[in-house]
Amino acid sequence: MTLSESSESLTETLETPGRIAIVGCTPTGIEAALYGRFLGYDVQVFARGRTRETHPLGSATQYPGIGPDLSTGWWHQNGCSHDHDPESLLDAELPCRPSDCLTPLALSALESQFPECANAPRPRTLRQWIEGALGPLCQTDLLRGRVHPTQRVCQVDLVPVETDDEEPGDVPGTIPPDFLITREDSDGESHADPFECLIAVETTVESLGCSFGWPAPYAFKIDAPASGPMEDWFRSLRTQTTQVFAALTGRPALDLYRPGRL
Repeated sequence: MTLSESSESLTETLETPGRIAIVGCTPTGIEAALYGRFLGYDVQVFARGRTRETHPLGSATQYPGIGPDLSTGWWHQNGCSHDHDPESLLDAELPCRPSDCLTPLALSALESQFPECANAPRPRTLRQWIEGALGPLCQTDLLRGRVHPTQRVCQVDLVPVETDDEEPGDVPGTIPPDFLITREDSDGESHADPFECLIAVETTVESLGCSFGWPAPYAFKIDAPASGPMEDWFRSLRTQTTQVFAALTGRPALDLYRPGRL
C-alpha cells in the first residue's frame, strides 16, 4: 500500500501495543521503529528481503548490517556506492548536512541514555553515523533487542487471526489477517512470527517473497526518491514515516517531529 492509498483508504487503526514488522535496517527503518516505539507499538526490525546477501559495508563497522541502502540512485548520484572499498567509503564525508542525519526523536533517545551525546558533533562520515549514532540508538531502551540485521525476510504470508473475544453481531472474517514474516538468520535457520502490520522501508515488494498482492490492508511502503536535493530525500522519508503512523493511530495531524512535541 502506498502512502497516498493508505492515508485515504485505511479506516482501521492499530491499537497499541500492536505488533509491527519493519523490513529494512536502514536509518529510516531504525528511525521508523523508534517513532513507533514512542507511540507504544511493539516493533521489530529485520533486514530487507534478499537472503544471504551481505550488507554493502560487510563487517567493516561495529554494527554490520545497519546503515543506508547505498544501492539507491540518490546515493550513487552523490558519490556513495557499495562498489567502493568499504573502509574508504566509511570514512568519506557524507553528501549531506550533519544535522540531517538524525531526527529530534533519535537525538532525544540518544541523549537520554548516553549523556555524552548531548554535546557530541553530528555525524560527518558513514562510520560516525553508524557507529556513533545508529548503532547506539539500537541499544537504547526503546529499541534494544528489536533490531535484527542478521535476520533477512525471505517470505511474507497472510494468516487468519484466531480470536476468542468476538462480540455478538461481529461478522466472521472481518478482522484483517496477520502477516507471517519468515526470516533466515546468518546460520541459515528459519524463524517465523505473525505481525499485525508490515512496513517495507526502501525495499521492493518482490524481494519480500509476498504470497499476496499489494496494496493490502496494514501493509505500507516507505520509499526514497530516486534523485533530488539531499534535504528533499530526508524530508520525503520522514514525511512518509509520519503519515504511516498517523494512519495507524487515526490521528491525521500526528507528527512527532514537529517542534514542541517532545
